[in-house]
Parts: sequence; structure tokens; C-alpha cells
Amino acid sequence: MKPTNPISIEHPQGRSSSIEDGHIVKWAYWEFHPKADLRVGIVISLAMVSETNETRRHLEGTKKQREDGHT
Repeated sequence: MKPTNPISIEHPQGRSSSIEDGHIVKWAYWEFHPKADLRVGIVISLAMVSETNETRRHLEGTKKQREDGHT
């Protein structure tokens, strides 16, 4: 496998995102929960957007995830 080139990410005016509880990403009006899966890669199991004091959920997860309490 050919090695990849390094990546450089800069935030000259400071970060615009945060990670809470070790797994909830908050960025702009978005809040989501990413998870690494060996088979499919990164999975977003919960995504919400907050607009004008109202939060709407965009991804509901699978029926099994909801039954297990994982949204």
C-alpha cells in the first residue's frame, strides 16, 4: 500500500466545533454521534440540527438500535 501524505488542519480563528462526553460532536448548528465500524467505516448514528430554538433529529438509526436504546 502506498503511504499517504500528511494532512494539516488549521483554525486561525479558533475551533468552531467541540466534542462532548467523548463522542458527541457539536459543530455550528449540528450535533452528531460518529462511530468507527471496521466493516463500513465511519457511521453517524445520531444527527440533529438546531434552528431557532427548535432541535430536529435527522437520523433515527435502525429499528434494532432504537430498541437497544442507541439512537
